[in-house]
Amino acid sequence: MTTYVIPNDVDLELMKVLVVRYLRRPDGIVYADGMFSPPTALEYDPDLTPGEEVTLNRIIVKSRASALFDAMPNWATWSGDEAEAYVHDSILLGQTQAQVDAWIDAQITDLTTANLAQINARMAAIRIALKTIAAGLITTRTVLSGLARAIMYLRDVMTGRA
Repeated sequence: MTTYVIPNDVDLELMKVLVVRYLRRPDGIVYADGMFSPPTALEYDPDLTPGEEVTLNRIIVKSRASALFDAMPNWATWSGDEAEAYVHDSILLGQTQAQVDAWIDAQITDLTTANLAQINARMAAIRIALKTIAAGLITTRTVLSGLARAIMYLRDVMTGRA
């Protein structure tokens, strides 16, 4: 007989369903603090085959992923559109490249005092650098928005909400 530990951060309901569906019933269930506490291990006699052990490990991974997705603050209940909008609006307030460029231009203005040509040239270079950084951030925002949407789709598949 072999005892297989159940990690404490799994979705137990999902794990029960998957164990019954894809494995044979365990010969015993271990409860650390009595029968009304969450189970801590499964016992199999005869031992699980190597293929069944792989299946059990996959069940544990899927059950853990489900619990972790549900534990994500706010994200666990968001739709893909809501996650994408949150990421988009959180980076540079959702502004477009033109809006960011206009803001930079408004914040960094030329000094019109005499003999300040070098300062004005440096300010122009700073504007270009800031606009390049803003363009990179906007591209990053686009990628992160797509990832946020993909995470929600993955959550839906993992938790059976799809």
